[in-house]
Amino acid sequence: MPTKIRSKTPQDFVYTLSDWEEEYCGKQDSRYQSFKIVFNILMRLNRPIRVLETGCQRGVEDYGAGCSTLVIADFLSRHKKLQHLTTKEKSIFVSVDNNPNNMALSQSVIKKFLSQIDYRGVIMDSSQLLQILITEDTGWLPADFPFTFDFIYLDAVDADPNS
Repeated sequence: MPTKIRSKTPQDFVYTLSDWEEEYCGKQDSRYQSFKIVFNILMRLNRPIRVLETGCQRGVEDYGAGCSTLVIADFLSRHKKLQHLTTKEKSIFVSVDNNPNNMALSQSVIKKFLSQIDYRGVIMDSSQLLQILITEDTGWLPADFPFTFDFIYLDAVDADPNS
């Protein structure tokens, strides 16, 4: 088993039992391994990352459901520090959910990371946003909205399969 160390470089995060792993390894179910694989790939990018999450965190410490909003925001904050990105260089994290209460909760859970990342909560059905991104029918979205992403985490239960 690798030695537990506090991540100081991107390589520490990728190749060791990092402080991020120590924080989340025992709390999450099978999602943990998938997050670790994806985050290892993303950690190698020496630039801000763009992440889209469909469906946001619905409970403060609901690790059985993944706590994906918290886990992703924490990773993006660590990525910024480990890659020594400048103050202006922030990863973009877009989370979409059709429930305003869930969105408010998820924003409160990641409040401590908001100075390190550019978080954008979008209240709408995730399938509608994905359709907009696919068709590039972006008339109502803000001009600075990201239209390409390095990682799309599909975890919405609110999508209507008939739309």
